[in-house]
Amino acid sequence: MGSSVIDAVVLASRDALLDALQRGCDPNEAEDGRSALALACLNQSLDLVSDLIRFGADVNAAESDGTTPIFHAAFNGNSILVHALLDAGARTDARNEVGQTPLMVAAKSGSVQTVLLLLRFGSTASARDQNGRNALHWASTGGDFDDVIEALLVAGVDPTDRTIEGDSAIDYAFRLKRDASLAAMTAPRARSH
Repeated sequence: MGSSVIDAVVLASRDALLDALQRGCDPNEAEDGRSALALACLNQSLDLVSDLIRFGADVNAAESDGTTPIFHAAFNGNSILVHALLDAGARTDARNEVGQTPLMVAAKSGSVQTVLLLLRFGSTASARDQNGRNALHWASTGGDFDDVIEALLVAGVDPTDRTIEGDSAIDYAFRLKRDASLAAMTAPRARSH
């Protein structure tokens, strides 16, 4: 372990973190390109995330692949952490190296609360990654998440949009046998969007 802030986060010790931050240690310390805030998000520690933000941690600090702390919170489907990051100025449309947004990651994780929160804070529902996949494609690859599919359809994501390879989210759901997702995307209400 490399520093007192990183050490405290890795050990999940709020006392040690507060001690380090109050002594003036940098809240943006990083190890192997990953910030203390990103590590706290990976560990799903709201107390540590809140303390780091309060002491000035950069909520948009990107790792070498473009991943920011909100990606980790969205991947874990932790809407409470996502909300704390958004309140502190995290970008909803940050992109990682493959062009994914936090919304796509949340959709793949199956967390409807996180998806709805990101949409409420201004995520672009129909954004596409470098391969042309949108959040519906990612939800279909993650699981049979009909509630996430419904939220994305209501937000205006088109289930017939095609990737660079020519696949729609409906195609993904069919191939992966995501019956509930497929039903949600092909219901008459879904087609009216």
